[in-house]
Amino acid sequence: PLSTSRMERIEVLTRQLCAANWKEVVDEAKPRVSFVGANDLYEMKRANNNLCILDVREDNEVKTMPIPFWLKPVHIGRGVLERECATCLPDKNQEIVCVCAGGMRSIKTAETLTNLGYKKVHSLKTGASTLCAGHPLAQPTIR
Repeated sequence: PLSTSRMERIEVLTRQLCAANWKEVVDEAKPRVSFVGANDLYEMKRANNNLCILDVREDNEVKTMPIPFWLKPVHIGRGVLERECATCLPDKNQEIVCVCAGGMRSIKTAETLTNLGYKKVHSLKTGASTLCAGHPLAQPTIR
């Protein structure tokens, strides 16, 4: 039988290997994904109120750091995207900006949606914190 410390080391190594593989998977997807910055996203939303801000973070992440209501985010956790996108995102011609906490899940989400036939999909270069309340860009502009 394996000792507890040896099992813990195996678990740590397994997590590190998975993380390294995930980064490789995301890096491979980058050339096939369109990116926008936070400033671009705000301008896109002001110009097109139908722009979909797709939040693919987990429920607890959304509760901890919600995206402002005026951006009208749609929340579909990355783990259920393929199952839920046809219902929640029925128009494959609608412009979509994918958002996650750090910019990695949103890249894979943008790639997945593009592969599923969505035409105008982007990934936010930065994490959701640039969209959340308290960030200077997150305040709605009254014109």
